[in-house]
Amino acid sequence: MPKGVEMPHSSLMNLICSSPECGAPKRRTLQFTTLNFDVSFQELFSCWRDGGLLMLVREEIRADFSELLD
Repeated sequence: MPKGVEMPHSSLMNLICSSPECGAPKRRTLQFTTLNFDVSFQELFSCWRDGGLLMLVREEIRADFSELLD
């Protein structure tokens, strides 16, 4: 049975805006957590907030560290 967790918009905005790197230009961010995990939104929106490039990888590559480094 699927379950869901609601994350209020204000909580996400507080988390993103209070991060120490807020406003720092980002070149690339690797989306490492699965999109099913609520923490993935922090990676997504903190990258997009600063105009960065979000790098997505397949699950097979994420599971193989040596291939991930390549």
